[in-house]
Amino acid sequence: AQHAKLDTLMVEALAEGLHDSDPGTRRVAVMDLADTAAPEAIRFLAHALTDKAADSMARYFAELGTGAARLV
Repeated sequence: AQHAKLDTLMVEALAEGLHDSDPGTRRVAVMDLADTAAPEAIRFLAHALTDKAADSMARYFAELGTGAARLV
């Protein structure tokens, strides 16, 4: 239970970057949230898709998927 609480706190701290005025900082926050692989990050990641920089983030995730497919 304590581990889950720490995960939640970490995800919430990372999610603060989603509200930054700099699109680059918001993109890094999305990457950091995705890297946690924590279920708590899903709602923040879903909300980030509505960001004005969502096209760039979608391309980033597409590239990740393509790169991962090449590794298999």
